[in-house]
Amino acid sequence: MRTPLFPSLFHRFESLPEVFEERVQFFPEREAVVSDQVRLSFRQLEEKVSRFAVYLRDNNVRQGDWAAIILPNCSEFVISFLALAKIGAVIVPVDTYFGTQELKNLFDIIPVTTCITNPAFLPIVQSILIEKPKFVNLILDQTCREGDPNTVEPGNETISTNITWPKLRPRTPFLYLYTSGTTGPPKGILLDHDRVMRISIGWRNRLPLIGDEKCYNLAPLFRSPALFSVIGAGIYYGITMIIPTEFRPEKVWDEIASERACLFHANPYHFGILAKLTQPNKRETETVRLCYATGNRLSLQTKRIFLETFGLAIESRYGTSETGGICRDGVPLSNVRIRLIDQAGKEIKTVNRTGEIIVRTPTMIKEYRNLPHCSKQTFRNGWFRTGDRGKFDASGCLRILSRIKTAVTVAGRTVYADDIERILRSHKAVREVMVIRKQNAVEVENLTAVVVLHSPADPDFMRFCTESPLLRNMPCLIEIKDELPKNWKNAQDDQLQNFPEWGKY
Repeated sequence: MRTPLFPSLFHRFESLPEVFEERVQFFPEREAVVSDQVRLSFRQLEEKVSRFAVYLRDNNVRQGDWAAIILPNCSEFVISFLALAKIGAVIVPVDTYFGTQELKNLFDIIPVTTCITNPAFLPIVQSILIEKPKFVNLILDQTCREGDPNTVEPGNETISTNITWPKLRPRTPFLYLYTSGTTGPPKGILLDHDRVMRISIGWRNRLPLIGDEKCYNLAPLFRSPALFSVIGAGIYYGITMIIPTEFRPEKVWDEIASERACLFHANPYHFGILAKLTQPNKRETETVRLCYATGNRLSLQTKRIFLETFGLAIESRYGTSETGGICRDGVPLSNVRIRLIDQAGKEIKTVNRTGEIIVRTPTMIKEYRNLPHCSKQTFRNGWFRTGDRGKFDASGCLRILSRIKTAVTVAGRTVYADDIERILRSHKAVREVMVIRKQNAVEVENLTAVVVLHSPADPDFMRFCTESPLLRNMPCLIEIKDELPKNWKNAQDDQLQNFPEWGKY
């Protein structure tokens, strides 16, 4: 059965490799991936994917094996992802900012036997491999030196003509998405091919596609928004995926103009930097039909600059790995139900009254992998508890206010990390701030604010911390640092003063 090109969201899809194979037939010479100097048509991408799949198969990677990809944004990420999908492996995209302990936590709870990485991440992976004898493959990309027995250049292997690839069903396990546990216990979800394709199509069904589309993407591919929006939707709709290997603010608009990209996907951090540092002309933005932000809060200031100065509206998207997309700019997506509940679990119907956001979507999962207790708490009666606080305004738009899961009980009262961040950011000496949960030796949780100042020893800020009545009511330890902990999710626009919009993936 051939997959229709534009079916409904409820269509039951075949596997991603079958969809990819059809797109190669539809658009063989259309560019599929552009990543710096690498330009691959759908036909060329398929050749490289097949060759790398052969290499993986020859190194005993089989259907059902679990394989981790630890790569930054690059063409090799796309090739590795599609090659593992072709074999029928379960793919585990890994946050490239994970430290040794976070990687150990991940590899302790999942049966990964293959890891595809590059020399930049090799030392940390090798340090874990020593303690993980279950690993059988450590595969490196083409940036390694020649002659290394572990080295492979994806896409340059000799391809066999008599290969029968496994027949993958819509419910074949495909993608494992893992949370690091910064707002709760580490947990993960396992998605099948059908669900991945339906979520991917949901990213694109609002914007009419007219053919030969191009998406310029700065969001990390190891996170679900880019996996679904860029790779999944890119393959399904035949969209050219433009994937810079690094964020170069001074070159973004020129690259968008030269490629004539119509979709621009990035994190609020990227949009915030562009709003402050660059001034595109009309030629550089004339092809862009949609900008959308995922992964964190989008400031009203950044949104206003893009609209008033650049003539571009940024769409703020909210969703979760567990549910797929939930809303755009606070408006629920088609077939998505959103409710607010109070602490007793009763529905809140009053406008501008705050409660916990719970949702039902056509693509939501039912449980976390191997975590029945956590699943029971989070998935209740067909609804998913997001752990976010929000409210509906008079126009019916959802406004997300803070994370319930960032709250701790201090001296008998509930304190929210988001509220502390807002207060600290209001001081002019603060350049960046991040509030995290910590546990002391006697397993008592507290909140710690890591603050980066414009001037390291600002006496006015220290007085503010000790004398502010707002902070006095929100007990929190203050740590002055030169930089925030290295994590892509913590990079934020330093001009943010409030967070009326928020997105979590």
